[in-house]
Amino acid sequence: MITESELEFREALVAGALEYMKSCRRTLHQMPELANEEYKTQEFIIRELEEMGVPYEKHDTAVIGFLRASTDADFAIAFRSDMDALPVCENTRCSYPSLNPGKMHACGHDGHMSMLLGMVRILTRTDVRRSCDFVFVFQPAEESVGGAAPLIKTGFIERYNVRQIFGIHLHPSIPEGRYATASGPFMALGTDFNITAKSITAITVNCAGVIVPDADAPAATANSS
Repeated sequence: MITESELEFREALVAGALEYMKSCRRTLHQMPELANEEYKTQEFIIRELEEMGVPYEKHDTAVIGFLRASTDADFAIAFRSDMDALPVCENTRCSYPSLNPGKMHACGHDGHMSMLLGMVRILTRTDVRRSCDFVFVFQPAEESVGGAAPLIKTGFIERYNVRQIFGIHLHPSIPEGRYATASGPFMALGTDFNITAKSITAITVNCAGVIVPDADAPAATANSS
């Protein structure tokens, strides 16, 4: 049974976390970095984890935080956020625009990192009993080369005995306070591909009125992505 004082404490904790996440998001929004260039972003995350007393490890520009269970646990659950921005020029009216020309957090990764840091803040400030370890994964290079595979190769899943990994993605069309999901995989990687088309660039009409390819015309090749 939760007492009134405990309820008030939790409400204040959540309210404080919301303000903290808002502050983090605005700071991160102003410092967007592209895939595998997230050095300032990494510094920010590490500074926040250190202030909360959460141990971490670095892998290139990635950060993995770790929080032990209240008692001995033999497995962990991981929560993941992406870190990188897009090569987009920001043209918005917000009071905290990108300070890096040609780069913008246009896909919500600033919000994702802030939410994960907010979760860490709540967990480190409450005495709620945790039956498993928690791993916090800040993954670079989601938008381009695919930063998940190199991170998995570091062995953190085996090292912390991670059984499940959860992530969340902002979606402006979904009303506040609601979550959306689907059965099976969705929101998979978007990637580029090339199409090569070869064709004859000219034709000739012979005396019989029949259209035939011009043997002397070079083939044309077009690439698209």
